[in-house]
Amino acid sequence: MKQIIGAVLLLLPLSCFAQEANMDRYIADIFGQNSIMYQVSLCESGAQQHYDDGKVVVNPISKDYGLFQINKSWIPVAHSLGLDIDTTLGNLYMAKYILDTQGISAWDASKICWSKPIEGT
Repeated sequence: MKQIIGAVLLLLPLSCFAQEANMDRYIADIFGQNSIMYQVSLCESGAQQHYDDGKVVVNPISKDYGLFQINKSWIPVAHSLGLDIDTTLGNLYMAKYILDTQGISAWDASKICWSKPIEGT
């Protein structure tokens, strides 16, 4: 799995490392064009990895991290995969790992939000 993640990182545009302006595109690149995961990220974090001050978006109650609000219990797994969930790319790929291993039910806490159709579609 580590090799696959490393190989995919090489395929992403360098701008993915520097900004979050096109987050929908990066999510589509990783999860697929019609994935529900952009909607999940909107509900979880407003599709943001960082606040304007550069700090990682952290839920004040659950202490979940970043774009997909990854629970801290996943940190050891993330590290074993060579990922840092405090980074945009690390959070994206950890969410992909969680989705692949647990399914969308890992985000059931926000399902009431992301299960609704996106306005304008």
